Amino acid sequence: MLLCLNMMDEAQRKGIQIDVRKTLKSPWYPVVRAIGTTGKGLKELFIEVLRIHEEKRTGKTLASAKT
Repeated sequence: MLLCLNMMDEAQRKGIQIDVRKTLKSPWYPVVRAIGTTGKGLKELFIEVLRIHEEKRTGKTLASAKT
């Protein structure tokens, strides 16, 4: 799994501060910040995708809630 936090510029504009290291610290998956409209963070995103692919990491199926 790879978590991409997009629209970080909008969050900052609205005064929302996300401390990725503190809040989303996880040894299981990488976290990448991005701004899709400007392309900021996209290189890092693709690097992480390729790294995960090359490591042949597989995901885990999450149990869904019954409705």
